[in-house]
Amino acid sequence: MKAKRLLVMFLALALVLCTAACGGGKAEEQPAQSSNESAAANQETAPAGNTEQAATEAANAKNEFNQGTEGTSEEDKYGGELVTCRSVNPTCLFYPYMYASSQKYCFPAIETLGRYNLETNHYEPFLCESWERDNEALTLTLKLKQGIKFHDGSDFNAESVKWEFEYMIENGNGNLIGNPAGFEVVDDYTLKIQFSNFALDWEDVIAATPIYSQKAFEDNGLDWCLNNIVGTGPFVMKEYVADSYMTFERNENYWQEGLPYLDSVKHQIIPDWAGEMTAFDQGTIDWFVCGDISTADSLFAMGYDNGAVETVDGGTVFGVYPNSMIEGDPFYDVRVRQAVLLYGVDWDAVTFQAKGKYGFTSLQGITDGALGYSADVEKESYYDVEKAKALLAEAGYENGFDTKIITANYGVPAATALQDQLKAIGINAEIEEIATSDGRRYDGSTPGLYINSGNTTYDYGKQLQRQYSYIGQMNKMCNFSEEYNAVCDSVFSAQDYESKAASIQQAIHMLSVDECLYRVMFIQPNILFLNDRVIDSGLETNNYYTPEIAWIDKNAG
Repeated sequence: MKAKRLLVMFLALALVLCTAACGGGKAEEQPAQSSNESAAANQETAPAGNTEQAATEAANAKNEFNQGTEGTSEEDKYGGELVTCRSVNPTCLFYPYMYASSQKYCFPAIETLGRYNLETNHYEPFLCESWERDNEALTLTLKLKQGIKFHDGSDFNAESVKWEFEYMIENGNGNLIGNPAGFEVVDDYTLKIQFSNFALDWEDVIAATPIYSQKAFEDNGLDWCLNNIVGTGPFVMKEYVADSYMTFERNENYWQEGLPYLDSVKHQIIPDWAGEMTAFDQGTIDWFVCGDISTADSLFAMGYDNGAVETVDGGTVFGVYPNSMIEGDPFYDVRVRQAVLLYGVDWDAVTFQAKGKYGFTSLQGITDGALGYSADVEKESYYDVEKAKALLAEAGYENGFDTKIITANYGVPAATALQDQLKAIGINAEIEEIATSDGRRYDGSTPGLYINSGNTTYDYGKQLQRQYSYIGQMNKMCNFSEEYNAVCDSVFSAQDYESKAASIQQAIHMLSVDECLYRVMFIQPNILFLNDRVIDSGLETNNYYTPEIAWIDKNAG
């Protein structure tokens, strides 16, 4: 794959996003959190992270893009089908009902109120025209773009957004939008959101929310919506066949004039890496994110390059969490959790066995440059079998115990490596492979160790809200202490980014060291294999989704 193919993707992510949204701020300016001066003056400045590097790479990518597409007319971009590949079924296609890491499946058809800006690490208006916060009144007022329709012909307006937010709250997902206290429809395209407490990230959590059709839900019901998507996006969902594929067709009534370029998008579901590699090499699929050592080795040996761009949120996090809620189970005891998660496992060996040279061991789900990252935290965990055995004996498990490691298919290599390590401290762990939609991952009913995966992020506070706190998805799996919850509250209510970073750092320490409720095993920077005909995939790299500008070279071999 030529260098221009790799860098052009970053152009789409770093530059077009900023254009498609509403402008872009620089690192030394206020974050793009408000559309007018009074609101901006009331907003804290966020740390820039790796802003300068991102800006430089974006500029370089722009030059490569201009050189690589010289002579290409706008008309040449139209037509064709882009085929991607994933290894598992989505856990859920209806975000208002259940938070799940399935949004990448949905984004050809669904859109969010804002789009992420690489330079500021914040969202900017997208389906919104603008937004304005009032810190004293604890309100965020959204001005929505007019003339946008859902795929079923219904209007995107303040009432439809209000309906979705209220539905999320009714189904226990209010934490995903900052737990608003109420909503007021000011007019057809203005929605005022009332909060009970101040937070720095009202805009970001609201802007990241995918918006679904109220009419589709009312006409068809929840069961239908769990397997069908009706949004405002550039592509209309045509068909979903579990364990096989999802297809999307061009939205002829898309609100951005002249877009999308592609006629269709297809997500192929291939559960084994050998199958994905073969399909990619034969040109049956255009791109896929690779998480397997031998597959990556083989494709690199065949001359393919990594098309992913390194950003602060450009990696996949693999973690393990014990069900610590069941009294009488070994993992109810913090000493057992510390024995296993801090001292009893050679995590470097687990990383190498599961990911080889493509992963690195970590104790925190963020990387250098992210809000709250601390290199010192990594020193808190070290391999010491005798210390682990002493803690187990102290907890009454001198001879070890039997348990399970429960994982979806993506975590089997890590589970196998962990299983081997646990034998050294007397723990016999049976591996059980389950579907990503299996409720045992979150309902607290089944003892054992669970492996999950997610993305690195700039602001780990959102991860605490969504998953690792008393208001998050793991509240039935993790025995969070009152002290830990208080620290999480300080993250959520921080008045400035400096104090928020300090609170995130403290929360990570308590979560992964003091209470050992969750352990990051390793992080794998994304490996993206992209066929040469794909000039812009528009669909991948964690926070960045721009399917409307994806296009392919239909004359490429």
